[in-house]
Amino acid sequence: MTMKVPSWQDITLNVWNKDDLMKLNTNNWQPVGDTHTIPDHGLGKFDYDSLWKLALKSRAPRGKGKFINTWLRLKLDNEEPCLMIYGKEFMRVSQDNIATVQIDTKDVWHSPSVYVSALEKWIPFMIMRHRTGIYRIMHKLKVLEHVKEFVGTEIYSWTMYQKILRQGQVVCKGLRFDLNTGKLLNPNTDHEPTKCVEHKDKRKEWRKNITAFKKQLRTRLRLGVVETMLDKIQNANTTRCLNVIETHAKLLGKWDSDEYGSLGYQVGRIREEQKDNKNTSLQVAINWNESIEFIASHIANNTMPNEIFIPLCITIQTIQENAWRSEPTLDQCITTFFNKLSLPLRRHFGVIEKEATISSDNNLYYICRPRRRFYSVELPIDQIYNTYKGEIK
Repeated sequence: MTMKVPSWQDITLNVWNKDDLMKLNTNNWQPVGDTHTIPDHGLGKFDYDSLWKLALKSRAPRGKGKFINTWLRLKLDNEEPCLMIYGKEFMRVSQDNIATVQIDTKDVWHSPSVYVSALEKWIPFMIMRHRTGIYRIMHKLKVLEHVKEFVGTEIYSWTMYQKILRQGQVVCKGLRFDLNTGKLLNPNTDHEPTKCVEHKDKRKEWRKNITAFKKQLRTRLRLGVVETMLDKIQNANTTRCLNVIETHAKLLGKWDSDEYGSLGYQVGRIREEQKDNKNTSLQVAINWNESIEFIASHIANNTMPNEIFIPLCITIQTIQENAWRSEPTLDQCITTFFNKLSLPLRRHFGVIEKEATISSDNNLYYICRPRRRFYSVELPIDQIYNTYKGEIK
């Protein structure tokens, strides 16, 4: 008797209980006593003979290889079957049924939807994202050995697989798997993530300074000073601000109205939009990656004049507008901003003695760009106050 696969409607209506779902998960692996068989995959039996015969069905098995789908090909190289993903060799299989990985975790990082979601439907391997920049791989036979540990505890298979694959090997070039047993023949711990090492005394000084600086900003937020400043910025005369930007750029020789992406080109687009909408407000983008020294000097002295306060107000409002899952408060946006800025600031103050093996996601470009970025202008941080000071009184 075959088990009916539940639909989302059935699960929502609680037609299927917890025991039924757990049984469905284990049945997917076809357990028979102490032995198990892996369900069929898109490439069929994954061993040297089967892959070699499949590759020969191509018109050019030793050239472009056999077309499997839009991102996967199978070819022969020195008579060894090779899986090619987007033209890059992912894995090859030797005559003794040893599969060798030919990529590292950065390659997975560039195409996670293929390696993490789609690939397991074609071959008996699973790849999972553990954390930023860390992907782990495991043969499904080894995954199966751990499934029985979670039977009766996990309803959904993906939560079970996540816990199992966290014990797997970080993807790196040269990993060798025995396809008969699923065993990893050469475990490698060189790519395991390690945290950065910090100087204890400098960290204490850093924590003292950044805590005082954020406290001052949050105090202004509670007193309504941040909202007042944002209202002034929003209601500033866009035409006069653009004239200030143009004059300043021409004095410095940085004005070019024809080159695409230049300051003059950006200002020109905003002026064109003003013709249709006279209430257009100036949208400013700030490159904080190039402003670390500027904000660090104010953090060290716990000072917050308008030269730094205005850019901070613009940034936290931009972070709030760019949020798409939920609308955070301005206080939460302050936390987000300083979390992103933490690593470059700690580097600046000499807190970090040894870098982590995997860099964290500290991209400040996207969270600090206005939503309507094609109608915005990117200014150096020291020019923002000069642009608005005539409008803010």
